[in-house]
Order: sequence, then C-alpha cells, then structure tokens
Amino acid sequence: MSSDQDIVALDAELPLLKRLASFIKDSREHRGWSQQNLAEFVGVSRDVIKRLEAGDGDARCSIVFRILPLLDATAEDLMRIMFGQVGANRRKHV
Repeated sequence: MSSDQDIVALDAELPLLKRLASFIKDSREHRGWSQQNLAEFVGVSRDVIKRLEAGDGDARCSIVFRILPLLDATAEDLMRIMFGQVGANRRKHV
C-alpha cells in the first residue's frame, strides 16, 4: 500500500495533468464513486485522489496505472487523453 510520502511530482506540463485529472474525476463520478471509494480501491488515501483530481502536479505513475483498469482505461487510452491522437497515429505507422 502506498503512502502519501510516495507521491512525486510528474515532469509534465500542467495542461496535460489537468486533462488526466479531468478524465479521472469524470470517470469516477460517472461510476457513482466517491473519492474515498476510489482511494480504497487503489490503496491510497483520499487526499491522494483529491490532489490527483485537482491536477496539482502530484502523482505517481504507479497510482495512475492502478486507477486506469478500474476506469476501464488502458495505457493507450491515457496517451490519447493526454496527447490527443498522437498515440493512435504512431501505432498505425509502426
């Protein structure tokens, strides 16, 4: 189980974090889950989810990747959310 001390800042631009934050919050609310519910499913405190959804720059990739399957999302979906269709276009050319 992760503690709040394990959170590190991502080296990403704020708009990217805001997109991620919005996706997580919207998906959580669509499922009728509270921040506390999601925190318990992921094994972190509600404060971690609160900060992540605020897009304040504090996140751990390990936490994000534990959240994605709960929201029926993949790493590829995450790339589309944060960077538009870049991931999908690259995949076609590989």
